[in-house]
Amino acid sequence: MLKIGHITTDYRPIIGGAEVYLDELIGVLRQKGFEQTVYQLATSDESSDLVQIRRISFLPKYLNYCLMLPLHFSRLFKEDLLIINYPQYFLPVFLHKRSIILSHGATWTSLPKGLLRNFMVAVFAYAYSSAKACVFNDTFVLREIGINIDPQTNMFRKVDRNKWFIPNCVDTSRFSKLSPDPTLLAQNLILVPRNITYGRGIDLAVKAFAVFNKVHPETKLGLVGSREHLGKTQDEYVRGLLVLIDQLGLNKQVLFLGHYKNAQMPLLYSSSLMSIIPTRHREGTSLSALESMACGTATLSTNVEGLLDLPTYKCEPSPESMAEAMLKVFMDRETIAEKQMLVVRETFKLENWRQAWLKVIQDVVGQ
Repeated sequence: MLKIGHITTDYRPIIGGAEVYLDELIGVLRQKGFEQTVYQLATSDESSDLVQIRRISFLPKYLNYCLMLPLHFSRLFKEDLLIINYPQYFLPVFLHKRSIILSHGATWTSLPKGLLRNFMVAVFAYAYSSAKACVFNDTFVLREIGINIDPQTNMFRKVDRNKWFIPNCVDTSRFSKLSPDPTLLAQNLILVPRNITYGRGIDLAVKAFAVFNKVHPETKLGLVGSREHLGKTQDEYVRGLLVLIDQLGLNKQVLFLGHYKNAQMPLLYSSSLMSIIPTRHREGTSLSALESMACGTATLSTNVEGLLDLPTYKCEPSPESMAEAMLKVFMDRETIAEKQMLVVRETFKLENWRQAWLKVIQDVVGQ
């Protein structure tokens, strides 16, 4: 029986897209009978398939994980294969004989130019060249490391010696158009299904909505995601966001909907008039964009990084461009939603993703 170790800081509780991705991958590999263990930072979950990596409160998460992971070498090197979520976690286990690196997007683009960013890029380049296989969920990162590939091409295929392009996909049996909830529908929601951080561009959406709302005053902007316990930098961002909302006179039009569980999202998408993915940086093939489109909700996004690989309606990451796009999409949202839903349900269906991942595993194990 093939034994697989998953290297990641976060898995349970499942909060964001990366955790959803890993949970789906574990499910696919479980069906093949593989034995799996997740090595994650310590959590209250005491499941037997989790190895708890000690948390040190004063250390950044990345450094904490890389320093403490080697304490589990005796178990790690008994795994037949390691699947490493994010290339920065390759260094502590680079001696392992078989590893697959998973890229969730260009994580270095959120860093200011300088020594730290250059160091991270160098670490990623080393990881991408050294691992047995690398799975990229967008073509932006592939172009960044010198592979000539156009957006939305060569999906679910090996595109270089050890590199695969497997975009994120969505379970269309769970994410599909539902009868809307009357209470939610009455809000006339323009949905922003993103964590409330600077990189996710929530302030861009608020500024764009201020323009849009003058034309469509019946609408409200719904921000999905917790604004609690996000860390000092994010807390400051949220405070600035609240000031911005007040300055724009949108206190009654912008709703903080809080955290929704993944199982609740199909109804929320289906009860919204439109979705916005206003990302500034650090974005792969966004799961929230795919989920929204699979539910038949017209979805627009910035033209940033991995979003270029998706059939969203595109705009520049600026309030002016976003407001213009919102007005255009809103007027033709039913037609746009129908076209997007068909593309997602045909190309970005989960079965394509599952089959491609099994090919990667077979390719690596056969080496």
